[in-house]
Amino acid sequence: PKCMRNASVTARLVIVCFTFCWLPYVARRVYIMTECHLNLKVPLFVYLDVGVMAIALSNCAWNPIIYLTRSVTYREELAKMILSKFRQKVSINSKGAVYSSERIQRKLSTIAGITAEPRPKL
Repeated sequence: PKCMRNASVTARLVIVCFTFCWLPYVARRVYIMTECHLNLKVPLFVYLDVGVMAIALSNCAWNPIIYLTRSVTYREELAKMILSKFRQKVSINSKGAVYSSERIQRKLSTIAGITAEPRPKL
């Protein structure tokens, strides 16, 4: 079925992203272990190490992006979570005017394709 195919494509994307992000780090570490005579204080190697580590750690940021682009359910739940936070917030400008976040709620609801529950009037 279509949902199983989507899930397998998403799983493949996550695995490819993981491999792409961590392979340079592992390759660099193996190279360092096999080449003990290298002077690792050379600035090029320091910058290379920082860059490789940054790519490896960026894997944590890619997974939510993959899920957001691939899963409608993930987008809906994220929008509901954000909307629940905005529902409780009210801001007051310097002139004392009160602005609620209803406009923000409508915009997020439109983006996510869901309808926001109206906030109870006090």
